Amino acid sequence: MDCLWLVNCDAGETIDDLDLAIVEIENTQHMNSAARGAKTYHLIISLQSSENLPEEALKDIERQFCRLSRFEDHQRVVAAHKNTNNFHLHVAYNMIHPETLNIHHPG
Repeated sequence: MDCLWLVNCDAGETIDDLDLAIVEIENTQHMNSAARGAKTYHLIISLQSSENLPEEALKDIERQFCRLSRFEDHQRVVAAHKNTNNFHLHVAYNMIHPETLNIHHPG
């Protein structure tokens, strides 16, 4: 994994905070007992094989996708790596809003 960051997690923002952030996200999800099915939305953003962007540019790309799918206020874990022909990002959005506890379905 080339880089990993967390967004909207009280646990922190870096890979060192990942374990606690996962507990935080799962606790948020458990607080919405009415939602059925998946409570995490997994998005893969694949770049062209020749692209090798700095971390801040990757964060900008992820923020744009986040805004378009209306997950700006949601907790998320983002990992960027190249284990295929293309460098790509995995974004795991908590579909449960951390304050309203409402579930959000993108699209």
